[in-house]
Amino acid sequence: MNAVSEDIKAVLVAAAVGTFIADSAFDPSSEWGIACEVEPIAPDRVITVFSTGGPEPWTVQNGAIAPVEHPTFQIRVRGRSTHAAYTKVRGVMSALDRIGAWRTGDTKYEDIFRSSEPIPLGRDARDLFIWTVNYRTHRKDVS
Repeated sequence: MNAVSEDIKAVLVAAAVGTFIADSAFDPSSEWGIACEVEPIAPDRVITVFSTGGPEPWTVQNGAIAPVEHPTFQIRVRGRSTHAAYTKVRGVMSALDRIGAWRTGDTKYEDIFRSSEPIPLGRDARDLFIWTVNYRTHRKDVS
């Protein structure tokens, strides 16, 4: 099972929201980059997915305890203007809000729920604008 940030990064890349920064095809002059867990210094336009924990990993199903994880994650969008960053965070929301149940490898995601509206964090040390949005999901190992 991957970190939730890795799976969500793959969803965002597949939805053409951005390109994974480590991908050799990534062009920072024309694309939004996507990173996991550590926000890079460059490029200016980046979407970073952070795993943020979650409640205890179990659920009762049919009277028995089932190993279901409830991870949470945050999407942080950094851009050159507040409008650009806000527009991109809305694009991320559009991509993630449409997903129902899905599977990647041996992990089945039951759903993804947005747990906040976009949150403006102001500017970073390089005067770039930052917006975030938070999510929670339910997943289980199906191997």
